[in-house]
Amino acid sequence: MIEITTPLLAGQESDIPWIDAWNTPSIVVAIKTDQNSELYIDFSIDKINVDTSLKYDIAATISEVHRLTITRRFFRMRIKNISLVDQTYLRASIILANQQALSSSLTSLVQQDADTQIVRSYPAELDIAEGKYVGIFLVNGFGQNPDIDGAGNEDIWGGGNFYPGFPDTVGETVSVVSTSANDTIAGTGAKVVRVYGLDANGDMQEEDFNLNGVTPVVGVKIFTRSHRSVVLQSGSNNMAFNLGDITVRHTVTAANIFNIITIGLNESRAAVYTVPKGFTAYVRKLIVSVDKATSNVVSGGVYVKPSGLSPRMLRPFSAGNGTISSDIIYGGIYMPALTDAVIRVLDCSGANTKVIANFDLLLVKT
Repeated sequence: MIEITTPLLAGQESDIPWIDAWNTPSIVVAIKTDQNSELYIDFSIDKINVDTSLKYDIAATISEVHRLTITRRFFRMRIKNISLVDQTYLRASIILANQQALSSSLTSLVQQDADTQIVRSYPAELDIAEGKYVGIFLVNGFGQNPDIDGAGNEDIWGGGNFYPGFPDTVGETVSVVSTSANDTIAGTGAKVVRVYGLDANGDMQEEDFNLNGVTPVVGVKIFTRSHRSVVLQSGSNNMAFNLGDITVRHTVTAANIFNIITIGLNESRAAVYTVPKGFTAYVRKLIVSVDKATSNVVSGGVYVKPSGLSPRMLRPFSAGNGTISSDIIYGGIYMPALTDAVIRVLDCSGANTKVIANFDLLLVKT
């Protein structure tokens, strides 16, 4: 067994000398550290030229094990601390022997580059929803536009018309304000709102706001996007709903409205999403329906705009008059990092039409 236990400084790389693996059919590599790191296993026939190199992403505090078949006579292990913080511990080892296939408990976290054989007794999406797969997430989005008129050309969100929450400008702090004076930290309606979105770099973040009724409350974090806001605390021992429409927008550029929590819902309803930095998204399912109280029919599609590119309208749909549009997308709609997406109605057969849209997507860390 060969071990490395000296912690690495931020950005530092450590390796072991080339090892002669003659007559060794396989090796097992195990590593755990408190900072995000990278593990490399290099193979060579002459200890000079690297013929193949296998890379593994090592998440902080996660014990990771890999079994590798020897493909060249010589191999070495390299570890790099990719964090901006020094490691406080590093435990890495290599065992040379005829190793069997790795096993794993059904409750263990599964890294995206894991090479163990996994057997589960229930659908994979439940594992993903419970966080059993590292770097893969489910996003369930939904939106509602309560009043689309015959001209159409409106997005499925609470504010009507086109969604104004995809600005090209730099990020700003966010302000949250209600139309009711009772939506306040000491009031009978909504008290605390959490805003979910992206920071100036496109990374995921969230911020909580103690409401002050009709007086805007300004946050401290910079947001470029926000797809969702929810009421965390409310009156009557958290049994009450928001008594006014709560608007989440940029503080300076007030026209950049991200979402609206309509009276009595305690959560925004906007069929919008922006893919965070470092992720790829795949829209797997799209459902659009019209309020059954009307016979109106709507048609539209998914507005998708990748960062720096022109927008496109994908997956056309038609719904209404008793018909629900349910689109199961094989492989999903591929959306790279920082892509904006919103479900849009392009045509509506009558006025005062309430339209609801839901979407499911997989978010995969790249």
